[in-house]
Amino acid sequence: MVNVDLGQLGQVLRPSKLKMQAKGITSVKSRVVNLQQLAPSCTVNQLIDLLATSFAESYGDAQLLKYNNGNYIPSQLSLYEDSKWLFGESPKYDVMLERRTSQGLIQALLYVEDGLIQRIKIHTDSLRTGPYEELEQQFNGKVFDLHFEDQLFGTIEDWFESGSSS
Repeated sequence: MVNVDLGQLGQVLRPSKLKMQAKGITSVKSRVVNLQQLAPSCTVNQLIDLLATSFAESYGDAQLLKYNNGNYIPSQLSLYEDSKWLFGESPKYDVMLERRTSQGLIQALLYVEDGLIQRIKIHTDSLRTGPYEELEQQFNGKVFDLHFEDQLFGTIEDWFESGSSS
């Protein structure tokens, strides 16, 4: 990185606790630095030239090709967009999600395999309880991703508000 907004980068590189649990990682600590902090006159074009020169020194002369979205579309683009390609195989794991809502504390216990919800069990300390089986079944087979938690708790709150609970 030559000169990026490290504050914004910190937001982007901060994985969720769920993702860290899913990958079996206890903590993520690394130092990130802008090259311009080390060499104030460094530019992206200079970096490209230096990398090309270093490559040529190690592997011999090579033609520098510049790709962008306008002139290069991989022949197997659908493969590269597939979550299994991006994230690899996913182990079986359990996740506990909790959120305090207007109805009380809601807890969801999930069993995830290959990135898909296999089972979910919903618990709450709300006075408004009811059979959650139908609600739980809605999520079986769904992808467990960054948006799942908000979707889950939004659906549960809607369920409470609709009077589906007793």
